[in-house]
Amino acid sequence: MALPPDIERPLRFTRALPSIPGVAARLLELADAPNAGLPELASVVQRDPALVAKLIRAAATPGRAGARKIATLIDALAVLGFNGAYTLSLGFLLLGAWDTRALEPIWRRSVIAGEAGRVIAADLRIGNAGEVYLGALLQDIGRLAMRVVVDGYDATDQAANNEALAKHEQATWGTTHAEVGAWLAERWGLPSGLVNAIRRSHEVPSVTEGISAVHCVALSGRFADLFLVAGDELRIAIAQRAAARIAGYEQDDIDRLVCALAAKIPEAESVFQCELVDSTVRAMLDSAKELLQIRCVAEQRAEAG
Repeated sequence: MALPPDIERPLRFTRALPSIPGVAARLLELADAPNAGLPELASVVQRDPALVAKLIRAAATPGRAGARKIATLIDALAVLGFNGAYTLSLGFLLLGAWDTRALEPIWRRSVIAGEAGRVIAADLRIGNAGEVYLGALLQDIGRLAMRVVVDGYDATDQAANNEALAKHEQATWGTTHAEVGAWLAERWGLPSGLVNAIRRSHEVPSVTEGISAVHCVALSGRFADLFLVAGDELRIAIAQRAAARIAGYEQDDIDRLVCALAAKIPEAESVFQCELVDSTVRAMLDSAKELLQIRCVAEQRAEAG
């Protein structure tokens, strides 16, 4: 789908947008190499010391490393494996190409959505979990791009939720940040499945289509929104409706996945070296986990009795 000329022209010709990092371009080439393995991946990744440090931090989290000491890139790759290290590397590079300091709310949502994509893909047993993670992580790159080239776009950050934001974008500029993000992803040479997941990230695809990466990415953003504002009833309702339609989830399923995602937040904060949720949200999540644990114990006792 073509973008409106007033949007596509500045996107195409501005120098303010980041181009795909050289190491990321090499990673995309590596994906097409039939015999590529950890040695080839290491030879590409080691060109970027900051990326190496992130991979070591990612591999050293307790959920991955256990008691094993992770001190070198080789240690990290051995723990993460080819697919895990490849996906993380590409995500770090493509999201890191932006000046995230000035775009913190969008960036925080992206990182949380990436973790949500992992949790949802595992729960729904989606095979291409790497594509889900990247699609979830990059679903808002269109917002980053529109802030660069569209006058007055900064004001849209006040939208109550992403559904309202997309409607405002369509009415004002004739396109949405999902379309702009897909255009940019395609221009960067990302795989077509990933481009499509970004394009459809704000749809609510029906479960009758058959569960795919598109469904997981679409749901990841709604779950991420629950972690950005404590107790926002509208965001909760949006997540509930989307979860029911996209994956047939009921409230118990949502509670379980929110707790699983909450458990991933500290690891993501360690890897990205930032605070993803504020103290109010963190306290609510802790309370929710306690209530869920109590309920699980009660259910187990009821079944045993």
